[in-house]
Amino acid sequence: MKTLFRWIIRTLLALLALLVIFIVVLVAANWQDEPLTPEAARLLAPPESLLSPSSDEPNAYYVWLSMSYAPDDEDALTAGKRLHDEYSRQFRENPTVEKDDSDQSHSKKIADAIADIEKFHCDQTDCADFYLSEKDDIQNLLAKQAVLRQRYLQFSQIPAFDESVWRVMGEPHPNFILLGNVAEMRLMEAVLTLDKGNLQTGADILMEQIRVHRRILAGSSQPLTKLTGITLLYHDYDVLSNAIEHWPTLARQAALTEAWQPLSEQELDMRRVIELEAAFNINTLHTVFPKQLGLSPVKERMLRTVYLPNATINTIARWANEDIQSLEGNAATDEALHQAHIAKRKEEMSRIDHYSWRSIRNPVGKILLLIVYHSPGIFYEGDSKLHKLDGYIRLVALQAALRRDNVPPNKIADYIQHTAPDLRNPYDGQPMRWDATTSTLSFEGRQENNANPSDAPKTFSVQLRAPQASGQ
Repeated sequence: MKTLFRWIIRTLLALLALLVIFIVVLVAANWQDEPLTPEAARLLAPPESLLSPSSDEPNAYYVWLSMSYAPDDEDALTAGKRLHDEYSRQFRENPTVEKDDSDQSHSKKIADAIADIEKFHCDQTDCADFYLSEKDDIQNLLAKQAVLRQRYLQFSQIPAFDESVWRVMGEPHPNFILLGNVAEMRLMEAVLTLDKGNLQTGADILMEQIRVHRRILAGSSQPLTKLTGITLLYHDYDVLSNAIEHWPTLARQAALTEAWQPLSEQELDMRRVIELEAAFNINTLHTVFPKQLGLSPVKERMLRTVYLPNATINTIARWANEDIQSLEGNAATDEALHQAHIAKRKEEMSRIDHYSWRSIRNPVGKILLLIVYHSPGIFYEGDSKLHKLDGYIRLVALQAALRRDNVPPNKIADYIQHTAPDLRNPYDGQPMRWDATTSTLSFEGRQENNANPSDAPKTFSVQLRAPQASGQ
């Protein structure tokens, strides 16, 4: 009996010793944090400026915010600035409380408006044909949604768009679905205007659409907004392409000259998106996370013995820097860089994800990294889509050039072979493809040797109408 008792005591003491050793090792491994890297220190600052009251300068972002949340009888720009300032103030006072929609009745009205507009959403090959087939009902829709149309016009006419303000915690996201639907109503107006024979006004509306959505690309700081701007521009150019085939002389309208330009460096740039996303994640861990836990001071001190803020923040800053470096190639090489970097990031995160000796140092920080940086490929998706959009713009520009120069079908192949660089595939600089049998212009969204083997290159195309079917 005494032998058994001694064995139990020794076992308990051994287990206690192992526990003490583990705690000592854990504490020792997390005894000293890293110094912040210069990149991390720089990224700590930007979000603080986002918490300040809105500037007096007009910003189309505020109109977008008011479209979703402000009463109809308030000026859209004034309402958006008021809402932003109110959400910023509430966040400064209580960072742990998120702000709900400001007006539930208005939210229901917006949901009803979206449902009405989506009845006429074009998912056809020829949107101009579709809108014209629903002409009378679309006229009724435009009259019914006069307030949203007016707010979208105001949104379109403000030259500045800076969306970094909604990185404030607690500020409701502007409604992406609503923006897309209201923008499509404007495309409907353009087609109905062209149908009345007013090519100049129709061209003005189409160019206005393209211009405002390019501003979203250039001024957005959110991956979601960047992708929304890309989607809106695809639809703009789809409708423009359809319209050119219905009214070929539209291609000669001077108002559309700007539409044929490939995306600018500012519009293609993802650096700002990556840096602000990283800055927001860093700021969240640095200032918001400790407050949101709601722990007692004793428990928070215990938690911080296994949480190294600087080491965690440095990792996010390093990842952001690697993201930016991976995007500094060109359309032909970006895809290979993207795939290599995604593989590297996923491998690094998979090591974090498994419990092992690696979790001894900064275990809380590793868990937080998985939370704030859960999607290693999101920036590459946006960058790839931007290059594809650039190619599609060039494709529609080539279509317009063919119509503007009255190129007959039997001369199209030769014309394409001698086009300027701005009318060629941005991936390889080669001429766009022409299929005389189907009267189709096309280009591949990316080169096969640069793509992920599991992904097939997407082909973008424009189908030309037979000359006798084209209206003037």
